[in-house]
Amino acid sequence: MGSIYKRERVWYLDIRVNGRRVRKRVGTSKEVAELALKDAEVSVARDEFGFARNDISVEKFVERYLEYSRANHQPKTTDRYRAVTDHLLAFLRTSRKDVVFVSQLSAEVKEQYKAYRKDIWVNPNGDAVESELYCSPLVDAVV
Repeated sequence: MGSIYKRERVWYLDIRVNGRRVRKRVGTSKEVAELALKDAEVSVARDEFGFARNDISVEKFVERYLEYSRANHQPKTTDRYRAVTDHLLAFLRTSRKDVVFVSQLSAEVKEQYKAYRKDIWVNPNGDAVESELYCSPLVDAVV
């Protein structure tokens, strides 16, 4: 998994973490370098080396985005973004319960969401309609 090597009087650690090469200076003792290598291998196994993927749930991401929107957009824009994200969360809760984290939002999930939204009948204000009386498809509601 990794190795140690010596340049002049200093020992170095050479290890790969998720495809990335990491080299660190350890010191002048070979024994300390060997211990540092073992520690680095354990850290890599625990994803504590600094390259662990920090994933966030979709709901937390939406909350943070809406906070950002409140600070940086007009209130009407934030209201519209809230409606859009509510539709997305409703889709994930009903159709794709397996998608919890942002990293799980693949192109396939996005295409399924688009098809889901096209199949829903909506009022001009964007709310879903229970009855097909007096309603128009999503395409007509946008105009």
